[in-house]
Amino acid sequence: MEKNTSKLNETAKTPAKKSKKPAKSKKPEKTVSAKKLPGIFKKTYKEKAYSKNLLKKFYIEADKKFVEKLYSPSQDKKGRNIMVCNKSAEITKADLKRYKLIAKQIKMQKGGIKLVPLIAVAVLVAVLSAGVSLFKNIIIEKAITSAMQGIFGAKTDIAKVDFQFFNASLEINGLEQANKDSPMKNLFQIDSIKTSFNLTDLLRGKFHAENLSVEGVAIDTERKKSGELPIKPAKTKEEKQTESALSAKKQELSEEASAKLKEMFDSYNPEKMLENLQNELKSPAVASQISTDVQQKVEKWSSLPAELQEKVNAFSKNVNDIANTDFSKINDVAKLKSTLEKINSTAKSGEELKKLIEKSNSDLFSDSKAIADYSNKIQTAIKSDYALVDSKISEMKSVLSPAGLNEIMTNAVQSVLYQMCGKYYPYVSKGLNAALSAQKSSSEKETEKSAEKTEKTVMTRHPGRTVFFKQDTVPTLFIENVTASGYEYKTDNLLFKGNAKNIANNQNMTGKPTDISADFKIADNPNNASVKIDARTNTNSPLVTASYTGSGIPVNADAQVFAFTSKSTIKAKMTADTNGKVSLNGVLDMNISEMTGMQFDVEKISELYNTALSNISRLTVDFSIGINEDKTMTISLNNLDSLASQLTTPVVKTLTAELNSIAADARSSAAKLLSEKTGVATEKIEQFTNIKNSVNSSKESVNNLQKKLEQKKKQINDQITNSTKAAAGDAAGNLIKKLF
Repeated sequence: MEKNTSKLNETAKTPAKKSKKPAKSKKPEKTVSAKKLPGIFKKTYKEKAYSKNLLKKFYIEADKKFVEKLYSPSQDKKGRNIMVCNKSAEITKADLKRYKLIAKQIKMQKGGIKLVPLIAVAVLVAVLSAGVSLFKNIIIEKAITSAMQGIFGAKTDIAKVDFQFFNASLEINGLEQANKDSPMKNLFQIDSIKTSFNLTDLLRGKFHAENLSVEGVAIDTERKKSGELPIKPAKTKEEKQTESALSAKKQELSEEASAKLKEMFDSYNPEKMLENLQNELKSPAVASQISTDVQQKVEKWSSLPAELQEKVNAFSKNVNDIANTDFSKINDVAKLKSTLEKINSTAKSGEELKKLIEKSNSDLFSDSKAIADYSNKIQTAIKSDYALVDSKISEMKSVLSPAGLNEIMTNAVQSVLYQMCGKYYPYVSKGLNAALSAQKSSSEKETEKSAEKTEKTVMTRHPGRTVFFKQDTVPTLFIENVTASGYEYKTDNLLFKGNAKNIANNQNMTGKPTDISADFKIADNPNNASVKIDARTNTNSPLVTASYTGSGIPVNADAQVFAFTSKSTIKAKMTADTNGKVSLNGVLDMNISEMTGMQFDVEKISELYNTALSNISRLTVDFSIGINEDKTMTISLNNLDSLASQLTTPVVKTLTAELNSIAADARSSAAKLLSEKTGVATEKIEQFTNIKNSVNSSKESVNNLQKKLEQKKKQINDQITNSTKAAAGDAAGNLIKKLF
């Protein structure tokens, strides 16, 4: 029998209080005769029947008292106690309406089974039971497959699903989740998932399991068939915008770094530098200007050295003939005087030759001065040009700025991080959206409860039976404990161990956050991950707190400036708030197996740059990533000095070592170029200088010969004097002899 007897048991809202207005006089209510009451209330009841057949059918005390007002005790003809309705009484129309409603609800309490509806319900239950029995596993499999493919963007394969309704159990075998980035590999696979659930809660529309076990977990396994979806799941507008922004930022950073590095190293081309220098050199233009005039002067005086030399040679022969004659044996004064005359004649010719040479020098002076000016001018130009070459080489060295190279390498590393974010952001986004959805669900439920409490404070109802229910602490999805493990095939080598507690879609009801942790191996390298999701409304903790430590993770990237392959260790911590803001801090330690660089127009620079990068075997990046409320992302590097020593220093060291050699080659090439451009003019100046030097040499030769001739002249004069004295003495002696 139904327990509710009247709509009057429903709560009635108390009108909101309004400002008081002057009271209006009420119109008298219309009344009718009690004879219009429903038949159940016009009957006369014996005392026991009154209690059993009428009063027991009331479950709301206010309704019961309302009906009791109709009756008064009396006695029948036999003197028995009875309850009689006063049919002569007058009742209001509103009360009559209420009495009719109560009578109608009492009538509905009559027992009895209607056969046709019963059969219809039985058939419906049978059909539903058969449908559930036949298709329950398929429905569950499709639901799981669809959900996981939507999350991971690749095929999900399930070998078997066994859902036992009356045994309250669910088992899933052979679950394989493909990797969308590598369709012939599984992101993970699970041999079996088993759980037993609360059937009572399930009948109330809730899935409540105390324990769920996951066994045979393996990561990065091979697939027999491609896991690529025939039609890739459509991305949301937000996902497209975020991925596009990340890709654009990565492209911007890598292209900027590439352009700057190319511009920097283009300045290191000695050949290009010399080509540009040719228009700036002064000496070729000076040489071109003076070459014609110098040539004319050379041609003008080119025969003079030979002519003078011929005369000098003749003078030298005469002087040498005189010098080689031994006049000491000649005592004949007459012969000595004759020889002296010859010497004087030769000396005279020497004086004439000397005057000729001096005149030639005098004639050469103006041209010689012009040639000297030309020589100084071209030497000054050459010196200036060498200074220009040295300044260009210094400029080339200064362009290799460690600060500039640091900026380039920093941009390149940031582009690598943006590339990684573009790969993993969709998973982070889906996880964060799930946490936000859970928090929203908890918040909405809390809001509903708060609204109910608020509403109850302004609600009243007629007095009735009060029933208290136990507080509901089970949300529509609640898995208290999940354990997962996976071993290497046919060994005791544990590859995966995980645990999750308090998975619920309304944490306000459970009062506990969700905790997930996992230890696993990738190629025998240990990894650990933990996540805490606190979606409770009244909490000071972040919505999501996560940490990850892993090694042996392949990190391969191409930043244009450099590309590398590595096995890396990652340590990271992340927090996310209910407003969608995410903060991630971590260290990426990469053991690089190969690093190559971009190519340049100059093959030598390409070779040097790639040699420098090939010596880098390790790269450690301390980074911070922030996701703002508008889904924009910022990435910053926290170890710029360390990055400089890891990336910039090896490159600068290698290039600087070779740059000195390149600079020397550039200087040598510049010297050769200057020699070629100024060689003709320098050679002609040298020819003129040789003419001048030859004339000066002739003059000096004549001076030496004159000195030699003067010495011989003095010798003969002395000998003539001595011979004359001797002859005079002999003559005097003979004269004395004759006298005596």
